[in-house]
Amino acid sequence: MRLPSPPQVITMLGKRLTLRQRVIATATVFSRRFYVKNLYCETDPFMVIAACCYVAAKAQVSPVHIKNVISE
Repeated sequence: MRLPSPPQVITMLGKRLTLRQRVIATATVFSRRFYVKNLYCETDPFMVIAACCYVAAKAQVSPVHIKNVISE
């Protein structure tokens, strides 16, 4: 079984948190920029994805509580 890619996971997380499409796109850009300089095997991708969604929601003025992001 193949794991979904980070953009797919970000989209699923964004839908579960009812984030706007702009926030999901920003989180995808943040994750891609992060993984340009860092390796997948050196980081926990789910923590990176959660952090990207949280920061993207803050950047797009669409606040979401960090506990909600982590629990999903």
